[in-house]
Amino acid sequence: MGKQTKSAAVVEAPHRRASGECARVLLQFSMIRALTFILVCAGILFQFPLSTVIAKTNTDIIIAGVHRNFPPIYTIDETTGKPAGFAIDIMDEVANRSGFKIQYVIFDEWPSIIKALKNGQIDIIPNMGIIEERFNDMDFTSPVETFNISLFVREATSDIKSIYDLEGRKVAVVKDNKGVFIIKEYGKANPFIFNSLDEALLSLLSGNTDALVYPEPPLLLIAIKSKLSNRVKKVGKPLFEVKRAIAVGKGNKDIINKLDAVVKDFITTQEYKKIYTMWYGAPYPYWTIRRLLILAGIILVFIIIIFTVWRYLSLKRLNIELKYFLEEQIKTDEILKESEKRLRDIIDHAQAGYFLIDRAGCFQNVNNAWLRMHGYESPDEVIGCHFSLTQVDPDMETAQRNIEMLLDGGNIAAGEFSRRCRDGTVGYHTFSMHPVIRAGKIVGLEGFIIDITARKLAEKEKEIMETRNRQLQKAESLGRMAGAIAHNFNNQLGVVIGNLDLAIKKLSVVSGPDKTLTEAMKSAIKAAEISGLMLTYLGQTHGKKEPIDLSERCRLGLRMIRNILPEDVVLKTDFPFQGPIVKANSNQIQQILINLFTNAWESIEDGQGYISITVKTVSPVDISGSNRFPIVWQAQDTEYACLEVADTGCGIAEKDIEKLFDPFYSTKFTGRGLGLPVVLGVLNEHHGCVTIWSEPGKGSVFRIFLPVV
Repeated sequence: MGKQTKSAAVVEAPHRRASGECARVLLQFSMIRALTFILVCAGILFQFPLSTVIAKTNTDIIIAGVHRNFPPIYTIDETTGKPAGFAIDIMDEVANRSGFKIQYVIFDEWPSIIKALKNGQIDIIPNMGIIEERFNDMDFTSPVETFNISLFVREATSDIKSIYDLEGRKVAVVKDNKGVFIIKEYGKANPFIFNSLDEALLSLLSGNTDALVYPEPPLLLIAIKSKLSNRVKKVGKPLFEVKRAIAVGKGNKDIINKLDAVVKDFITTQEYKKIYTMWYGAPYPYWTIRRLLILAGIILVFIIIIFTVWRYLSLKRLNIELKYFLEEQIKTDEILKESEKRLRDIIDHAQAGYFLIDRAGCFQNVNNAWLRMHGYESPDEVIGCHFSLTQVDPDMETAQRNIEMLLDGGNIAAGEFSRRCRDGTVGYHTFSMHPVIRAGKIVGLEGFIIDITARKLAEKEKEIMETRNRQLQKAESLGRMAGAIAHNFNNQLGVVIGNLDLAIKKLSVVSGPDKTLTEAMKSAIKAAEISGLMLTYLGQTHGKKEPIDLSERCRLGLRMIRNILPEDVVLKTDFPFQGPIVKANSNQIQQILINLFTNAWESIEDGQGYISITVKTVSPVDISGSNRFPIVWQAQDTEYACLEVADTGCGIAEKDIEKLFDPFYSTKFTGRGLGLPVVLGVLNEHHGCVTIWSEPGKGSVFRIFLPVV
């Protein structure tokens, strides 16, 4: 190598050869090595870099610069004088798998290695820390190892728990190691810089320094080998994470690409794990068999002493209390029996329903009023049964939560609830509950219920009638007005569009298309489209209906949907291969899908979320009556096809759901307010309905129901 520093020496890497390799290959390899040696000598005479000479001779030979003493990553084999260490074994394996041959150049200091790589005197550094400051001078493969730089103290040290406890303390660091820069950056400690880890560790253990900052694996390895692992300990969080990889001279794409591909594969192999364990070893366990036996003996003796004292005191106390307890128990039993009889009589004759539930949630007692409200004749029909026997599904989760809260010692306010009676009907009642405490422990809960079924049914009926009347009046009024306007508007637009078309054609012959007229024509056509949407909402457009597969129709519609789908919105679909068959207009079904999809992705305000589209078949009883439109819709005696569009958007407030199907109502600045009204208009024409679930901040679910053919 031309102009090589005195601190560097060239050493050929050891290569594994098969025991049965033929003589011809050995002869060729010997000739190559001889030719390489001649060219190396020529390079020295003419002051050319060694890497250049070798590269010209054989592109499979690369020069690696290594540190003389940086164990266990770099070291020198005392027997052969050649480089050894974790980095050398890894590099040999990677080179062998990559088809490269390695020659090592030994340096005494890191700056010399980095300078040689920058000057092209070497091609690679087998193991180098990946830091941003080096990206301009070298490229890195994928990491071959990752370790933390941590803070270490003596085992007996208790007043240093993190780097912030080092103010004014003596801290040992190793020359050219990242720990030097960490302590200098901290600025409040006194760094003591040593030439090797051995010197720094000895300084810490001898008490000359208070702490040591160094990478964990090398330090722990030396501590284990020296049987000193029980005299030092790591404190605080890691100060810095170091990823180390093979560094390649900047711009050497061929080498970096080959090495990186092999490194990614090699670090997952057992061979890599064997090399890592060989150089870093396994942590020396603190809990040795001897220490465990001593601890077990101490604990056993302590338990025996405690048990003996406790048994003696317990027997003594029990003997004293037993006589008194027996006398008082007889009196208490008589008083308790009398009180229980009186309380039982009061509960049995009360007009409010009484119930007692144990911790398992099973009924232990009910009174006559409770039985009457639920339609049972005898307590034996419910005693031992779980409380879910009388719960309605929509309220089950709330009931379970209330009971768990009471059993955990909490309180709940009195309120209203629904119940399932014996004959399957649903009733309503007010309730109050509280825990049952015995001997300081909660053993169950009890409460009372008062029937309000008649009142609730009357309130619901009134609410339904009022809502229905409002919807009918609104629909009737809007239908008459919008229908007349839309038809008249369409007629006038027909005249406008026709005249504009004639004008454009005449002007095109004379002077070419007129931009003003063309824009006017576009606006007129858009107005006609809006008018058509209004007529669709009113059910006054009648397209051809035919049996169609809802799944297949949705698959076709996805082609258009994917073109307008934002990149950050994930689309999920669940279509059965053979979907439900509905009699409908294909274009109108596609219009429903596109309108619901557009409404969904526009509600995702931050541009990130997901939309799911599902097709399935349901029975009429599965169609919720809550937020169902049209209000007057009644289910037929048939199965229904369900098209569900769910999103994780901003959601809709409960007060706004009823307005969604009003024409021109929109919460979006750019919306026309006709998408959902058109959906409702198509459903009216197809004898279908739509239900809505939404919660602000969580998203919305729109379900379209159409009768199955």
